[in-house]
Amino acid sequence: MMPPMVLKRPAIGAPDLSLLNPTRAQLAQQYVGSQGRPLSQVAALPGFPPANSYARWFRDEFGISPAVWRAVAGSGSST
Repeated sequence: MMPPMVLKRPAIGAPDLSLLNPTRAQLAQQYVGSQGRPLSQVAALPGFPPANSYARWFRDEFGISPAVWRAVAGSGSST
């Protein structure tokens, strides 16, 4: 029988999302805020190949969609 803590470890080579998500969040804010890339391309940069999973994660993380974030960021920098 394996100890319970061994069973809870991620598989070898699998990232620990609790360590990865803060970095993803920081990169997501930077990439979405930059107007030079389409949102579909931005989704792949922090490791979310399907754009819909990225949009869902972004909305859960920040409370708004990437498109709204970009619109707000763009309106603030145009003055």
